[in-house]
Amino acid sequence: MTLLLALALALALALAPDAAAADRLPIAWALEVEGRIARNDGSFLDTGEAIEPGASFTLPVGAVATVAHNGRFERWEGPGTVHVGDDAMRFDLAGHVTRRPYVEADPTSLSGDTQAPGGRDQTTSALGIPLDARAWARQDEIDGGLLHVLYRDTLKSRLAAAGIDPARVAELGLADALPGNRVEQVALVGSYLDLAGATPGAAVILEVPPTMKPADGSGAGAFTRGLLAKKPRTFHMDAELDKVRTYGVSLAETLRARGVSVFALVVPYANTVDNIVARRGHPADGVENLHHLLVRAGGFETELRTIAFGYSQGAAVVRDYVARYGDTDGLDYALPIATMGGVDGAGADGVWSGRAGRVRAEGVSVLSVVHAADPARLVHGESVVAMLPGMLNFVQGGRPRGDDLGLHLSYHGSNATPLPSGAKADAALRAGLHGYPIAYLAPLFDDLFSGRHEGAWTRRGDWAYDTRVELSGVQRGDFVTLRQDPRAVADRYLP
Repeated sequence: MTLLLALALALALALAPDAAAADRLPIAWALEVEGRIARNDGSFLDTGEAIEPGASFTLPVGAVATVAHNGRFERWEGPGTVHVGDDAMRFDLAGHVTRRPYVEADPTSLSGDTQAPGGRDQTTSALGIPLDARAWARQDEIDGGLLHVLYRDTLKSRLAAAGIDPARVAELGLADALPGNRVEQVALVGSYLDLAGATPGAAVILEVPPTMKPADGSGAGAFTRGLLAKKPRTFHMDAELDKVRTYGVSLAETLRARGVSVFALVVPYANTVDNIVARRGHPADGVENLHHLLVRAGGFETELRTIAFGYSQGAAVVRDYVARYGDTDGLDYALPIATMGGVDGAGADGVWSGRAGRVRAEGVSVLSVVHAADPARLVHGESVVAMLPGMLNFVQGGRPRGDDLGLHLSYHGSNATPLPSGAKADAALRAGLHGYPIAYLAPLFDDLFSGRHEGAWTRRGDWAYDTRVELSGVQRGDFVTLRQDPRAVADRYLP
């Protein structure tokens, strides 16, 4: 049951004096209204208002109403008249009213095609909103609780608008409820980005997650589906994948140390193996969703600094975004790490930096890092046949080419690398995935934000680090003692 319907039912129970009166209470709502839509009593329908049983509405040319009823969402488009049935569940249309399923009301928001499967393993919605306590904890760690506060305020405001005491949130079972539909979630994301744009000296990190591990483990089924699928659209995010946001935590800490107020959102897209195959290693759906978010963030119209970070297939999204849109939407920094298909989409490895994608101003300041032995870099090709060797190498752990899949997927505490006795999982995770030690990347992030990686886009050097080697104290469960000085490592890549 959606949050919106739950609120409507709670309102009905709270206000109904008898069964007959309760039968007349509204259980349909106008989620969004464009234009002047007149009721039969002469008043006008407004966004957020109830649609009463037995009412009639007149929609002039250009008027649109997005309506929730019976757990469904649809759009009415004028001109014409809508008569509401006595149970508010039936709508009789006259004139030329067009009735169609609701997909997306806000053209600058995320693609209406992106879906999330639901279920207890899903930690993030199809619009990037956390769904459980663990996901909220990670979000809070990155943005200091800003989205969480706004979410709670939004929920309380909706309760108050429905005539329900916000203090009854827990009693009504809504304490952890997600905004109940895409319209409300789009509004929450929009409000969050508006707040970011209005905050002096703020930055927003747009995080594009990696590929979800196939349910069958081997990926064979997903590969087959990718051959047949034309447009995969399911976004997956579970607790394991959420751990990659640890890099977002490091980015946020780097920015806060510079006095920056940090905002952050997950960028959903079809992060599946079948998407890799169907789109030939170029996740264009993620590129478009990143584009929509950047447009919504205000682009060149605000002083908000924008940062796109991606890992694996998510890094391919960031790489391809820069190639397609450059700085058109006002993107300031791009950080594709462990990029599927390599730095250039053709298997290149190493540390690359400089300005790229110049379209409107000076281009995007980009830092890209790909380990030389990461098999993900070889997953590329203009056809399935061309991609097949790299994909087979990847699913076989990189062994055919002498690569190491653990560099890309594993960390201390994962199944492949158990924790030393007495070690703490959170501390181990902060070390990062094996091929991309966070302690070594953090000063590179800082150098990028300091303007030390300006100039022509070029290769700065090799990247061949491994936390299993670099963390010299790992046998004691010490994930801080590094074999090399992080500042000295970063200095090797300065122009």
